[in-house]
Amino acid sequence: MNTNGTTSGFTWIEPAGVYDPQALPPVVRIVNGINKARANATNYPYGQFTHRGDILSVPELTMASPYIPTNSNQVMPDWVYERIPQQIMGLLRGGDEPPRFVIYAFGSR
Repeated sequence: MNTNGTTSGFTWIEPAGVYDPQALPPVVRIVNGINKARANATNYPYGQFTHRGDILSVPELTMASPYIPTNSNQVMPDWVYERIPQQIMGLLRGGDEPPRFVIYAFGSR
């Protein structure tokens, strides 16, 4: 994932797995943000997103992303904030569409 606003700034995204509850991994913080947004009974009375675009209300996917450094005075370009939604929107389905699973794998010889 590109993290520092340049095309050569990549980082490894660790799976959540077993973790210290005092230091939540970024993936867990994003999942918690999604669950927090869905728990808002005013916006989502049934505890679920009804449209694919509803997930964009989760700040951890954009402005509050744990992958964007907040201790910098540097102004990040829009594409940095839009990177996670750009990657996940094609994987989301809504309504009566059948479930679909996408498995990403890589390896080397």
